[in-house]
Amino acid sequence: SLAAAEREAERAMRMLDALQTLARGDAGAALPREPVDVAAVAEAAVEGARARHPEVTWTLVAPEAELAVEGWPDGLRALVDNLLDNAARHGRRGGSVRVELAPAGGEVVLLVDDDGPGVPAPERERVFARFARGAAARAPGSGLGLALVRQQARLHGGHAVIEDAPAGGARVRVRLAAAGDGGAPLRS
Repeated sequence: SLAAAEREAERAMRMLDALQTLARGDAGAALPREPVDVAAVAEAAVEGARARHPEVTWTLVAPEAELAVEGWPDGLRALVDNLLDNAARHGRRGGSVRVELAPAGGEVVLLVDDDGPGVPAPERERVFARFARGAAARAPGSGLGLALVRQQARLHGGHAVIEDAPAGGARVRVRLAAAGDGGAPLRS
């Protein structure tokens, strides 16, 4: 009973953290902005994910050079953490997650691939709505993670979409405006 209560308290805290991040993101203009190395954020997030999901095989592919965006560090970390937790929870049990970062013109592109069942094409836009979950979702969740990902991507001059991963699961592609690009919104 104590272990179940502890798990429920942790789930409630994660939901409150997500709601707080969403609310701060809704206030967008008031957020602190500074140069952020997305590669360093991803590296720290993958290390945290390894501790939370030791059954998953994690791969991070990123250039040695800094991949800077002008942004809110906490929001960018929440974006990456949510993508990694989603991939671990909704991917194949004991599967693998690949995280890749690359510069692309005036953008930084973040790819997170899992080897699970993927997200059916008709649901790919809907699952970015707050409290929305995929019809076949079997893992616990609040339906806030991808809403937070999309919000933070937009706040950082970019966009997030779901595609098919090469391994057969889901790929989430996040594009962010690179530092020096003025943070201008990108076209979808």
